[in-house]
Amino acid sequence: MRRPFIALLIAGLLGGGLLAPATAQPEPEIADPCGLGAHTVDQQPLPWLDICGASFDVTRDGGVPVLRVELEVAADLALRADSSYGVSWRSENCGFAVERHDGGDGGLGSAAERRPVAQLAVSCEPNRAVPCDPEVLEDLGFFCVHIPPGQRFDVTEGYAEDGNRLSWTVRFDGRLAPWAPVHEPGAVLTRTSAITGANVAGSTLGSWSCQAPGGGPWRCRNSVGDWVPEGRDHVIAG
Repeated sequence: MRRPFIALLIAGLLGGGLLAPATAQPEPEIADPCGLGAHTVDQQPLPWLDICGASFDVTRDGGVPVLRVELEVAADLALRADSSYGVSWRSENCGFAVERHDGGDGGLGSAAERRPVAQLAVSCEPNRAVPCDPEVLEDLGFFCVHIPPGQRFDVTEGYAEDGNRLSWTVRFDGRLAPWAPVHEPGAVLTRTSAITGANVAGSTLGSWSCQAPGGGPWRCRNSVGDWVPEGRDHVIAG
């Protein structure tokens, strides 16, 4: 009858200092249930598109901010078909997104033909409401928004994959120097979000469904991808 007590004693010793505690890892800014069973049947994305989490980290190199963004999915990326991945955020008046696009023919067997592209997209012009076309959309309760085009910069040199993780490293100098100040210590990266999708002929294809369960925040999902728009802010440390 002493086994439960012994088990509790061992657990207490292991957690109480006889073994050095593991270093606490920071919580990812974007977290999402991943893996089979984490979503309803009609919302289960393909495993290499199933978002598990994403995080931000900013260091300094010679006075230049260097941003590292990491995205984790539920399956080894080597097994994927053509896909797109992105992580976005805002800092002050500008929106940013690191993106990764496979450039194959859209088929499962096109791994050898992929032409990977990693980019940083920047847009500092605000979105604005516009009349819907067709107008009947407004009668149905929709509103329409114009998203202005932004600038895109190649960041393939700082892109890497390891198992089920994608990472982008962006150095804010040269052509990216104008946005260094909004990634300096004390800046806050807001509206963090991650999205994945399947590629067909180089574009993202899928049907979207949006729900606000229990009066909570709206959550949208792509039938052939995943989207997590509710990440936490990231405060850049000094």
